[in-house]
Amino acid sequence: MTLDDLAVAHVRPGERIRWVARPSLLGLAPILLGGAAATLGGWIGPFLVFGAEPEAFGLATFAMLIVFGFLPAVGKRVLALVFSRYVVTEERVYAITSFVSVNVQSVPLSRLSRVTVSQGPILNWFDLWTATISAYGEAGTTIVIPAFRDGGRLLAETSDGIERGANVAWIVKGD
Repeated sequence: MTLDDLAVAHVRPGERIRWVARPSLLGLAPILLGGAAATLGGWIGPFLVFGAEPEAFGLATFAMLIVFGFLPAVGKRVLALVFSRYVVTEERVYAITSFVSVNVQSVPLSRLSRVTVSQGPILNWFDLWTATISAYGEAGTTIVIPAFRDGGRLLAETSDGIERGANVAWIVKGD
């Protein structure tokens, strides 16, 4: 069973699917660019500040950034992008992740309190969006959808919930 089949299987019987998102691996661009900048700064920074040789001082910093900072961040993001699907039906928003086990989080459209769809400067280059969906009365229920296409359609498909119960919807375009 593929992850797309798994996502459809977790939708409640009788609900019609209105929107499905599959995050793009291009969502790794901000982490890769930030990691490259941090790595370059960690390797060249000590040379510029202290006058030390980059090979002597910067290599240890470089190795620590890669092992303890960069690789875990990229690994976590890859898992989130590859093994997650997001579904909007006539009644609910679902976040389905399947890596070792299946984790399904759902929020009724009538309980949506805030839907924010935004685009930072790097995601803007790839026409990708990030959404944050929050709900009333669901203790700490927030669904974050990273690096997906067509942010306007997500707002349109969740507008039924916004009209019935939610008070706010935003769309923010990057610079």
